[in-house]
Amino acid sequence: MKLEELYQKIGGDLKNVMKRIPNEAMIGKFVRKYANDPTYNRLTAAVEAKNWKDAFLAAHTLKGVAQNLGFDRLQKSASALTEAVRGAVPLTDESLFEEVCKDQKEIVEAIEKHALHVFRHHVVALAQNGTGTRHFDECGNAAARDLFSPKPFRRITQGTKRK
Repeated sequence: MKLEELYQKIGGDLKNVMKRIPNEAMIGKFVRKYANDPTYNRLTAAVEAKNWKDAFLAAHTLKGVAQNLGFDRLQKSASALTEAVRGAVPLTDESLFEEVCKDQKEIVEAIEKHALHVFRHHVVALAQNGTGTRHFDECGNAAARDLFSPKPFRRITQGTKRK
């Protein structure tokens, strides 16, 4: 899945993000890193513990990150949740949190598909030109290094030789 397809699938606005970050490779890097962002996990833990102060902070952070990355649906659902728990007020409408969870799951699944597409692209490029890790450094897009453990990546880029 290409970056543009990812944004279409999740109801995002890539063109608006391109106004702030005019480099599509850089946007892709930030999007892939979002999949490992701990903010959603903090939000989930705070809601489960009924810690509304931490829930507010996590929802507010999630809203900002979503807005910066153009994840419009998540930004709107996180915004609604943020306002619902502002001032450490207990959450009375569980559907607000459920909507954030649904949007988050959709985004992470799309990011995983996108990362796999990028990884395949780079593996094919490596196989075609045999340049190893240098290819990743030259093209400026290290998705495989960011998302996959270093040991398997090292074996892929440096052959099957194991230490």
